[in-house]
Amino acid sequence: MSFLHSMKAFAVARKWYALAAVLAIIALAAFLLRGDSGAEEPTLTHRSVEIISVADYARGALGVAVPTANGNSFVVRSEAGGKITRAASEGIVAQGALIAQMENSAQRAALTQAEGTYEAAVAAAGGNETSQESARQDAVRTWTTATVEAMEILRTSIDGYFGEVRGAQGTTGFRLEAFGSAQELNDARNFIENNIIERWETEQVTEASATAELQELDTDLAAIGSLIDRIAALIPRQSINNVYSEADRSADAATIAAARAVITTQQESVDAARTAITNASGSGDASAQAQVKQALGALQAARASYDKTTVRAPFAGTLTSVNVKIGDVISMGSDIAIIVPNEGAETERSFVLPLSAVKYTPAGALVYIVNAEGALESREVETGLVTADSITVMGLNGDEFVVKDVRGLKAGEKVEITQN
Repeated sequence: MSFLHSMKAFAVARKWYALAAVLAIIALAAFLLRGDSGAEEPTLTHRSVEIISVADYARGALGVAVPTANGNSFVVRSEAGGKITRAASEGIVAQGALIAQMENSAQRAALTQAEGTYEAAVAAAGGNETSQESARQDAVRTWTTATVEAMEILRTSIDGYFGEVRGAQGTTGFRLEAFGSAQELNDARNFIENNIIERWETEQVTEASATAELQELDTDLAAIGSLIDRIAALIPRQSINNVYSEADRSADAATIAAARAVITTQQESVDAARTAITNASGSGDASAQAQVKQALGALQAARASYDKTTVRAPFAGTLTSVNVKIGDVISMGSDIAIIVPNEGAETERSFVLPLSAVKYTPAGALVYIVNAEGALESREVETGLVTADSITVMGLNGDEFVVKDVRGLKAGEKVEITQN
């Protein structure tokens, strides 16, 4: 009897042992499956992007213009603070004319130091001394040729449009039908003569200053090109009569087209000279090139800080009120003056951004900003002059931070911001 009881007990125990073993195997398999699943789970990565401040690329460092309540005038505000050393009087001003100047010795010293640091970084990057010297010598020659050609075009092809008005003997001004823009065209020509040509005639360009001079020359040629483009747009609109014939219109169209071609050629030469200097600036050593980029960033920041100590007219118009005088100490954002734009004046602020910052789509041009969630948002812009490495855009306020290189990016994409 005890033998049969023992056998039954053994059979029951073996059944429980087997069940326990099965459960252990199932548990182990589940654990391994969970472990494998966790190991294979992909890690999400986001592309890194560099952002730039749009305000640092304001064309000509023009003052910030804010529409007044009536919408007919604008308040010009400062982008920096300091002591006023120069101030304009009320009256007619051309686009870019000085309204107020702040004491800027500290900013000028910082800019000079940044220029030296940048040049030292370029030299330390292992640039070929011979090619670097050659590129800068070519840059000086390019500057001379471009300015001479531009002045010749202004004297021989453009100045003829500013004199005695056709059909109105004894009346001087813009001689073609200007459709309300004669004063603005005269202001633009006077600005070129008094602020660009006079500077060219006294400028002493050296190999050391070639890079900065070419950058400034690029902006100067763009201003001249803009004036020529505006004249070109008026020619097809001229009335044909006993004073102005079809032959006159054809001749004017040919003259302006030839003038624009010369300016465009010189712009391309300037861009090529700037590129040659950059290409001769050093070897491919990553650390040395990083130092160059860092020094260049500091130089651009110093130049922007220096430029902001000058408040200029954002467009041609009339200063109806100037709120500062020499000796006043102002803060950033102070109201400097009130300006009423000329009829037809372009009152939208423009910025010269890196070419890589603008993306073209079938719907138009756009830039990207990074929102609070780290995703890209598009902002539509209008585009203007395009050079080898820059593009003029309108439609931004100036307080945005945009992605510097938009190639391969799309709206809604998550990104990470890198420090420049």
